[in-house]
Amino acid sequence: MGDARRVPIVALCLITLFAVMPVARAIVHGRAVSQARFLRDYPWVVALENPLTGGVCTGVLVSPTYVLTAAHCTVANKRVLYGNASRRRAHRVGVAEAIRHPGYDRRTG
Repeated sequence: MGDARRVPIVALCLITLFAVMPVARAIVHGRAVSQARFLRDYPWVVALENPLTGGVCTGVLVSPTYVLTAAHCTVANKRVLYGNASRRRAHRVGVAEAIRHPGYDRRTG
Protein backbone atom coordinates (compact mmCIF):
# COMPACT_ATOMS: atom_id res chain seq x y z
CA MET A 1 0.00 0.00 0.00
CA GLY A 2 1.45 3.36 -0.99
CA ASP A 3 1.94 6.27 1.39
CA ALA A 4 -0.81 8.25 -0.35
CA ARG A 5 -3.40 5.64 0.64
CA ARG A 6 -2.03 5.13 4.16
CA VAL A 7 -2.61 8.71 5.31
CA PRO A 8 -6.44 8.64 5.04
CA ILE A 9 -6.57 5.26 6.81
CA VAL A 10 -4.41 6.49 9.69
CA ALA A 11 -6.47 9.70 9.91
CA LEU A 12 -9.72 7.68 10.01
CA CYS A 13 -8.33 5.44 12.77
CA LEU A 14 -7.30 8.46 14.84
CA ILE A 15 -10.66 10.19 14.36
CA THR A 16 -12.45 7.00 15.42
CA LEU A 17 -10.19 6.58 18.45
CA PHE A 18 -10.69 10.15 19.65
CA ALA A 19 -14.44 10.00 19.04
CA VAL A 20 -14.86 7.13 21.54
CA MET A 21 -12.31 8.25 24.14
CA PRO A 22 -13.75 9.76 27.32
CA VAL A 23 -12.66 13.32 28.02
CA ALA A 24 -10.25 13.49 30.96
CA ARG A 25 -10.55 16.94 32.45
CA ALA A 26 -8.15 16.60 35.36
CA ILE A 27 -5.50 13.98 36.03
CA VAL A 28 -4.11 13.31 39.52
CA HIS A 29 -1.55 10.54 40.07
CA GLY A 30 -2.26 9.28 36.55
CA ARG A 31 -6.02 8.93 37.00
CA ALA A 32 -8.94 11.04 35.86
CA VAL A 33 -10.57 13.07 38.63
CA SER A 34 -14.20 14.17 38.68
CA GLN A 35 -15.09 17.85 38.66
CA ALA A 36 -16.49 17.60 42.20
CA ARG A 37 -13.33 15.96 43.56
CA PHE A 38 -11.09 18.42 41.71
CA LEU A 39 -12.87 21.39 43.30
CA ARG A 40 -13.02 19.77 46.74
CA ASP A 41 -9.51 18.31 46.99
CA TYR A 42 -7.40 20.47 44.64
CA PRO A 43 -8.79 24.04 44.67
CA TRP A 44 -5.25 25.51 44.60
CA VAL A 45 -4.35 23.88 41.26
CA VAL A 46 -4.43 26.21 38.25
CA ALA A 47 -3.45 26.00 34.61
CA LEU A 48 -1.34 28.56 32.77
CA GLU A 49 -2.46 28.73 29.16
CA ASN A 50 -0.74 30.31 26.21
CA PRO A 51 -3.68 31.43 24.03
CA LEU A 52 -1.42 31.74 20.98
CA THR A 53 -0.13 28.16 21.03
CA GLY A 54 -2.66 26.35 23.23
CA GLY A 55 0.20 25.16 25.43
CA VAL A 56 -0.63 24.57 29.08
CA CYS A 57 1.44 24.37 32.25
CA THR A 58 0.25 23.57 35.76
CA GLY A 59 0.71 25.88 38.71
CA VAL A 60 -0.39 26.21 42.31
CA LEU A 61 -1.87 29.18 44.14
CA VAL A 62 0.46 30.23 46.95
CA SER A 63 -1.67 33.27 47.81
CA PRO A 64 -4.80 34.86 46.32
CA THR A 65 -2.63 36.76 43.81
CA TYR A 66 0.47 34.58 43.27
CA VAL A 67 0.96 31.36 41.31
CA LEU A 68 4.04 29.14 41.54
CA THR A 69 4.99 27.29 38.36
CA ALA A 70 8.07 26.11 36.47
CA ALA A 71 10.33 28.83 35.06
CA HIS A 72 9.87 27.66 31.46
CA CYS A 73 6.13 28.33 31.87
CA THR A 74 6.61 32.07 32.43
CA VAL A 75 6.66 33.17 28.79
CA ALA A 76 4.56 36.13 27.69
CA ASN A 77 0.85 35.99 26.86
CA LYS A 78 -0.06 33.50 29.58
CA ARG A 79 -3.47 33.38 31.22
CA VAL A 80 -4.31 31.68 34.50
CA LEU A 81 -7.27 29.29 34.40
CA TYR A 82 -8.92 28.42 37.70
CA GLY A 83 -12.13 27.22 39.32
CA ASN A 84 -12.92 24.33 36.98
CA ALA A 85 -11.23 21.17 35.75
CA SER A 86 -12.48 21.91 32.23
CA ARG A 87 -10.43 24.45 30.30
CA ARG A 88 -13.57 25.60 28.49
CA ARG A 89 -15.44 26.34 31.72
CA ALA A 90 -12.57 27.73 33.79
CA HIS A 91 -12.30 31.37 34.82
CA ARG A 92 -9.44 33.22 33.12
CA VAL A 93 -7.27 36.08 34.31
CA GLY A 94 -4.25 37.65 32.70
CA VAL A 95 -0.77 37.55 34.16
CA ALA A 96 0.41 40.96 35.36
CA GLU A 97 4.04 39.99 35.89
CA ALA A 98 6.21 36.86 35.72
CA ILE A 99 9.17 36.68 38.08
CA ARG A 100 11.77 34.05 37.17
CA HIS A 101 14.52 32.75 39.40
CA PRO A 102 17.66 34.77 38.57
CA GLY A 103 19.61 31.57 37.89
CA TYR A 104 17.17 30.26 35.27
CA ASP A 105 18.74 29.66 31.84
CA ARG A 106 16.37 29.01 28.91
CA ARG A 107 19.05 27.08 27.05
CA THR A 108 19.52 24.51 29.81
CA GLY A 109 16.06 24.64 31.39
